[in-house]
Amino acid sequence: MPKTTENQKEALFIPSVDIAAQMMRDAYRNADFTRLKEIRDRLNNSDVQKNMAGSADEFHNAAVELTRSNMFQYAYLLTQLGIDRYPHNTDLLSDALKYGARCKTEPGELERWYEALKNVNERFWTWRAYQFSFDYLMEELPSLKDNKQIEQVEAEILRIIHAFKNHFQYLSDQSVREKAYLMEYEYWISKGEAEKAETALKTATDDVLSDKCPQCALKYADRMFEMGKYEIVIPYAEQAVRIMEDQHSISYGYTYYILAMSREWVARENNGLQDPQTRNHIFNNYYCAYLYMEAGRNNLMDVIKKRVRALEFETKQDSGIDFDKLDEAKSNNAMEMLKRLLEARQGNIN
Repeated sequence: MPKTTENQKEALFIPSVDIAAQMMRDAYRNADFTRLKEIRDRLNNSDVQKNMAGSADEFHNAAVELTRSNMFQYAYLLTQLGIDRYPHNTDLLSDALKYGARCKTEPGELERWYEALKNVNERFWTWRAYQFSFDYLMEELPSLKDNKQIEQVEAEILRIIHAFKNHFQYLSDQSVREKAYLMEYEYWISKGEAEKAETALKTATDDVLSDKCPQCALKYADRMFEMGKYEIVIPYAEQAVRIMEDQHSISYGYTYYILAMSREWVARENNGLQDPQTRNHIFNNYYCAYLYMEAGRNNLMDVIKKRVRALEFETKQDSGIDFDKLDEAKSNNAMEMLKRLLEARQGNIN
């Protein structure tokens, strides 16, 4: 039997899963698909797999990096390699469900991942396990024709939601708890049961997670906004922007937008536009909406400008908003944006 040469050994060597992901991203970015296939073939080699370093978290993070370049097939491959090494890691098993759904898989493959996930005690489930299981089951529903099967899957969906709520104490990141209520909302909306869906959001915002549920608060406010229930929008939109987060999980621009629009509508209904405090609240909310609005949402920014100009003309009061300077600050100077935001907040922004 011929011996493996040093060059052949070197060709097979990939030191870590992070390096593997980097190699694949580089090949994809350079449109070197021959190289990409070569890397994939090397990863399927048992010697490479055995010698490639990587913790469960590193396999998960490497796969996530690949999905950011829409490389789901390769993310799925790394996830499967990770599961081979860490068969009870619920992040990797749930990743396999998510990424496998984006790829062409063998019949029953996703079901096997789900069964493997269910065999792990839910004490060790992360939020991804609940969320991606929910996503998998929700995607399964439309393909089912038998009513009994549909009922069984729906029962399993509800079981997943309730299990998520019952295991909050095991989550290392408590900020993800509202995902259970967002899942519940999505499920009831899919069944056309709006009242139950809205109750799920109100339960989170009013009773359980009032200090840590910006997405639920915004979703409820937005739903009320679409229904023209502007008085209800205001406290929930205020709640959404008041909650402090390390990383924003909501669009502050849009939240302040529906808050300003709702405040303006309520003020008009109550002949309150001439009240200085009410008017300042509205102008300040429009200011924050424009300041925070994401690039590309030009239609909403145009609406904000028109509403402010109309209010200035109608009330014969200057808003103090210089949109040209705001545009310049947003594009060129983050410190100026912060300064203006602080100045606006001193004007009693809620």
